Amino acid sequence: MSYRPTTLLVAIATGIGLSSVFPRVAASAMSCSDQLIQMTAACMGGDLTKAAECRRHAELRGCPTPGAAHACDMSEMRANIDWVFRDAGARQTYARGLRKGLEPEEAVIEAQQHNPRVMNQLQGCRDFISAYLNKPPMSPPSAADCSCVSIIPGGAGYIVSNSCPTSFGFLVEIVDSANAARKTRMDLGSIEGGQSKSVNAPAFAVPSIGSTTLSRGGKLQFCPY
Repeated sequence: MSYRPTTLLVAIATGIGLSSVFPRVAASAMSCSDQLIQMTAACMGGDLTKAAECRRHAELRGCPTPGAAHACDMSEMRANIDWVFRDAGARQTYARGLRKGLEPEEAVIEAQQHNPRVMNQLQGCRDFISAYLNKPPMSPPSAADCSCVSIIPGGAGYIVSNSCPTSFGFLVEIVDSANAARKTRMDLGSIEGGQSKSVNAPAFAVPSIGSTTLSRGGKLQFCPY
């Protein structure tokens, strides 16, 4: 049996024929597209004027994926969530989403709408976002955490390591020892505890590490090298 789009929209808006179009089956047995249609219908409550708004709301919610919580628990996903609260424009978008009635995890997804790849990843990790947003606040970095930073030459640059048990954001300043006026800062993003990242050395005469700055929870710790 096939349905024209207009017929399907009327069915969604009025609730007529939904049982024959979409039998009541477990969400895990339905396609993601069918789940989004059902969420749209529930949001509209028969009001056709809310179709576009409710469809977008459903797309922001996304479809639950079995076992997704573990797959989502990775440094890239946490960094994408943290970015929303570091960037001024993203924070404004997040706040607007909350004022519109979005759940916090949906507002995070909407704040990443400029980046379709990241937005798609987040849509499949809604439960993880919710758990991450409700995690106990982590203590800000302190001077003692500077001892966790290790920077050694590696290839054409440096290898920056974090030996602390928790993650920090890393900003590395590289200076030219032959010309003190030449310096650059490189944002390495988050480095998990026990992990490392590589950074290429700039084309300085004598590049050397000037300092690192650790960040977490909106707080900064300057670490002279």
